[in-house]
Amino acid sequence: MLTDETHKGMRIMEVQGAISDGRTHAEIRAALKRLYGVYERDIELIEGYASQFKRYCVTLR
Repeated sequence: MLTDETHKGMRIMEVQGAISDGRTHAEIRAALKRLYGVYERDIELIEGYASQFKRYCVTLR
């Protein structure tokens, strides 16, 4: 679920599911694609693959 909350300039997203489940990553990527109108290649997980907190970098074009 995407929220309107931000923390230090970063958007906060709440997702239910196993932390390291591939479906969780796919759900986050799909939400970011819809939100920013970008391609899959424009979204990069830069921190927290197996962590509860993840940080993605989205390249806007």
